[in-house]
Amino acid sequence: MNNKQIVDILFDEIDSTQTYAIQQYSTLFKDQITAIRALFQTNGRGQYNRKWESQSKRNILCTIIFPFFKNFQSINTIPLIVAHSILQVYNNLYDLNGHIKWFNDIYFFDKKQAGILVQSEITGQDVVIFIGVGINIDWNIENGINIEKILNKQINVQELYDQLKEKIVQNLFLLNEHGFKVFQNHINQQLYKKGEKCVFINQESKFVCEGTLEEINSDGMLIIREANGLNRVVDINLKMMV
Repeated sequence: MNNKQIVDILFDEIDSTQTYAIQQYSTLFKDQITAIRALFQTNGRGQYNRKWESQSKRNILCTIIFPFFKNFQSINTIPLIVAHSILQVYNNLYDLNGHIKWFNDIYFFDKKQAGILVQSEITGQDVVIFIGVGINIDWNIENGINIEKILNKQINVQELYDQLKEKIVQNLFLLNEHGFKVFQNHINQQLYKKGEKCVFINQESKFVCEGTLEEINSDGMLIIREANGLNRVVDINLKMMV
């Protein structure tokens, strides 16, 4: 088997594609790019230990395993790269332009349309990346939005899923080889609330900072300008409040 081809796994129902991928990687999926999708998850996982909710079997709930990552310096930028990949596919298929909300959500009209959860494990000289993606196709929680509502039409979900897998994997190879800088300008153009005053909070320590959102720098870190005129790097553990 060509280990650079994507192996597809589909479940009608599972507790969590992310949990399954991590638990079964060394036994079933070692050294193989794999896309695991479930039509329904009983315990879907989101960022900050939240549960990803979906009541539609048309929503895309999946985990992509990428076992060849060597660029340790760029590992924290992977959620941004995945978000950028999703927006590239939306633009290609539907001529849509959404935004990346720091640091792992897709937003349209100030509402969440997709979420990303990235986890990793070190195996020898490589890092195995587990990328959980949740895409609202025709259903969303309160205060969210789905792609068919945005487009006001039904879409071909399989076509979208196939292109998402390919684009995410393609961009991960690019990131691995060339680093974040090749994506920086494009991602800054997609950045949610750029140029606006924003508040960030660490939900565990309750630390709060605020400032004008300036840019994502060449290291993939978010820069804000505080009231005193000084720039601050926003830690990835700080959640952007909206």
